[in-house]
Amino acid sequence: MASHYAIPKRLISEEERSLLRGKLINHAISIPLETSSYAFKRRYLVDVLRVLGCSESDFSVHTTDHEEVELLFPRLRRDREAADGGTTEVDSESLTSRGVLKGGSWNGRNRSAFFEVAEEVLLPYLGGNICISVPHHHHHSPEENDDFHIFIWSSPDTDIDHDVRTPERLFGIEVDCRDPSYGPSSDSEVIIDDDGNPVAEVINGNNLYIFHDVCEHGTDREVQIFRKILEKVIDLIGGTPEEIAARKAEYEIRRRERMREQFVTFCLSRNERRAKEYKEKISEINSEIIDLQKELTVKMRARHEHMQMIEAFGEASDQSREEYLAEFEKLGGMIHVKKVKVKNDDLIISTDTLYAMVEIEEKMRRYELGEYDIIINTAYGSVKFINTTRKIHGHWGEFDNHPHVDKHGNACLGNISSILPQLIATAKYTVVYTICLQYLTNGVNPSDPAGAHIVKYPQVDFEETTDDTESEESATEPTEATPATDVVNEDVEGEEETERPPAAAAAG
Repeated sequence: MASHYAIPKRLISEEERSLLRGKLINHAISIPLETSSYAFKRRYLVDVLRVLGCSESDFSVHTTDHEEVELLFPRLRRDREAADGGTTEVDSESLTSRGVLKGGSWNGRNRSAFFEVAEEVLLPYLGGNICISVPHHHHHSPEENDDFHIFIWSSPDTDIDHDVRTPERLFGIEVDCRDPSYGPSSDSEVIIDDDGNPVAEVINGNNLYIFHDVCEHGTDREVQIFRKILEKVIDLIGGTPEEIAARKAEYEIRRRERMREQFVTFCLSRNERRAKEYKEKISEINSEIIDLQKELTVKMRARHEHMQMIEAFGEASDQSREEYLAEFEKLGGMIHVKKVKVKNDDLIISTDTLYAMVEIEEKMRRYELGEYDIIINTAYGSVKFINTTRKIHGHWGEFDNHPHVDKHGNACLGNISSILPQLIATAKYTVVYTICLQYLTNGVNPSDPAGAHIVKYPQVDFEETTDDTESEESATEPTEATPATDVVNEDVEGEEETERPPAAAAAG
């Protein structure tokens, strides 16, 4: 024998609960129905019945999911709604003779009224239990057990339209909640109202989906619409066992036919979609072929030109060797050239001490710059200037190599930046050196921010024995007093610099 009884909370008013203070305990029950209840010890049964004004015969006793608790369920339903304080009484036979109501997730108001309508309308026609839940605008897959399931404001699938305009009236009754509704699925028995509005559907004979939020406010109108829907359900699922079996068989035939059509439509649409995709791919490939044909024409033309160049260089190899020897002798005999060497892609021309002639305050001044390595990169067509004697803190920062050359050797070359790459490409190294020498010695502009740092170099007096104003001819022709210097070839793999930005990219 259980040690406690439980009674649904909705059967006890606030006043009655106050009178039973100290005897009632909050308790939740899932079997035989999901409900919130008050539990109390068996010895308090007389006190509880006295406060409720009932006798023990007014209740039927049911076992619950708690071994020590039995549920008292009224044979005469007593509903007291806390909102209005009224009492509604509906005749109801004992639940032991047929199925029971089960509560799933609930999101709404006046839950007890909806459960009472379901018990009154459906239980006499069903051989099993009824489970009511509110997924609240979320889908819920159909259940496959023997219970009858009611899903309020839900659908069996995520692909079903969930933004349907809710009618202002259903079954001639004003709709209180006009939030968007669901539409019917393709695999169901649809319930419509007197005006042809789809309001619900039954799937597999035991899953009822109500399209709109019929329990949002818990009003009498919403309860009436809910009742109308359940009465329509009876027309679909009620009848003798033979009628129900025949209707299920007919429903299964229609369902299978719908699924067959859906399958065929699915396959055909898939084929059409794939065919369209392949047509688009063929179109893309055709466009690529046209582009590749154009590129092939360009490549073949370039290949032909390169072959012509190979033939030209091959025929001129003996002649070119003599020209390069002459170029070397000429370069080594130029003014201020101390040494010429080759390292990987770089032609490095080392100079003796260079001087810059600058006019400052209408007076010519002479500054000692120092010795330089003029590095001509034949791969990139760029030039760098490295002062091997001294660095200054100039316009570009610390360790500048020249008023117009930063610490990395990058120079602000101005308009000659476009000329030098062309000369380097055609191996006109003597001309390149002449331009670079003029840039270092005569290209200082003391009136700009960079050139103003020329004063940081040592100023020296003019020496009559030093001729810094030799003609261009003497700067480009070797002299008997200045023999050609030797070439040091350091073209060794692994010594190549990792970065050779063009000189034109330098600051300035």
